[in-house]
Amino acid sequence: MFKRKLITVLLFVAIGAEITAAEFSPASAECVPHANGSACSIQWDFVQAPRAFYQVEYLDENSLKWRALGQPYESIHTRSKPVPAARLYRVRGCDDHAVRRNCVSSTVHWAIERPAAEEIPDFVVDGYGVEMHIAKDAPMAIQLAQYNVYRLVQLLDRVPDLSRLPPMTKPEAEQLSATGRIDDYQILAGVYANYSERRNKAARDD
Repeated sequence: MFKRKLITVLLFVAIGAEITAAEFSPASAECVPHANGSACSIQWDFVQAPRAFYQVEYLDENSLKWRALGQPYESIHTRSKPVPAARLYRVRGCDDHAVRRNCVSSTVHWAIERPAAEEIPDFVVDGYGVEMHIAKDAPMAIQLAQYNVYRLVQLLDRVPDLSRLPPMTKPEAEQLSATGRIDDYQILAGVYANYSERRNKAARDD
């Protein structure tokens, strides 16, 4: 029988492959939602670390390797086509179209998953078989915040060395509020806190 486990997400309290093929850089990436909020596109900024080509990649939960999504781009600051939700993304900038030479990595960003209330389960099982329970009687924003953190935890529990992952893009409350995305801030703040704490702990343990 599974043990029960509840991870606090709100109030932004942290709980919680070849993985590196590029050095970290001052470049950033984020997932910008479309008008209907059902999908987002990866937007990046490599102004401080320009390269010739830019590849959107996601961390595959099965192989734990970065997988290319679509074809390389040639703009230091643009947006990709819509990407699948509940994945960890980065953008890799390189000096060749094969994206193998002189590469640097952006920060990573979590693409928010937005299931309907009735599709959010009562709990999500972490990588150790422990149930992480969702407050189903809480407002939808809280349920989504918990659900997305738990989905991220499922992925991170499988990564042998989190210190080898790039840092995560820090959500900015003012910026998201100005665009009417205050609920996104609540979700991403919990995701960011958990990711950063786990990655920093892995670095300290090295």
